[in-house]
Order: sequence, then structure tokens, then C-alpha cells
Amino acid sequence: MLKNRYPTYAIPQKFREIDPDIKCVSFSSKKLMELGFKYKYTMEEMFDDAIKTCREKKLIPLSTEEIVLAVEKFEENKEQIAVK
Repeated sequence: MLKNRYPTYAIPQKFREIDPDIKCVSFSSKKLMELGFKYKYTMEEMFDDAIKTCREKKLIPLSTEEIVLAVEKFEENKEQIAVK
């Protein structure tokens, strides 16, 4: 969802430190909903507000595309750079 909603951010899908074979954990709000709990905000609204606040406080840049492309280019060429 985040990757589609915020295409200007390079949101990682895999992490080196995390075992790719680890089981996915999921949670359900079924019991809460059955007891009458009502969400005040949608998940999209929560992420939108979090991203907006982090941008306003300059905790995250407006975009990470250029940063990621530069890192990828560096990774591809670092051996050639070290030789020079």
C-alpha cells in the first residue's frame, strides 16, 4: 500500500538483517469490531498524516528516489572507484 501511495519514496521490501523465510505475523481487529469498536481514521489517513507530519518536521525528505538511485549507482561502481 505505501509503495503505491508514495511512489516518490523508495520503501524497502526486503532487509538484509531479516530472515526472508520468517513467518509473516498478522493481526485481526475482528473481536474489537464485534464488540462495537469503531475506527476514527482509516489506515490511509493515518499514514498520510504521519508522512505529512514527518515532512513538516523535516524528519523525512520530500522524495528518496534520487538518493536511492545514487546509492544503487555507487554500489554498481564501487569496485571501479576503489581501483582508481
